[in-house]
Amino acid sequence: MHFEVTLEGHLAVLEYKLKGNKYFIIHTGVPRELGGKGVAQALAIYALKYGGENGYETVIYCPYVKAFVQRHPDGRMSSRSHYDLEIYL
Repeated sequence: MHFEVTLEGHLAVLEYKLKGNKYFIIHTGVPRELGGKGVAQALAIYALKYGGENGYETVIYCPYVKAFVQRHPDGRMSSRSHYDLEIYL
């Protein structure tokens, strides 16, 4: 399962798995062409909010999302993307 966003003709994804009440964030993949545009960050925020809003126990395996959470220990997260991204399941 994954969340996805297409920007400038490129697909970025965040892969996850659900097992019972556990929500595993596995991998974030963003093409080089979208690097530095806040796409990975927007996907991470969306995925973390999705887990919380649906009452899942979130388990993070993705190194990018782990680092993102460590940089925001207070839980305050906002995307620095300059795009109005629509993220799809």
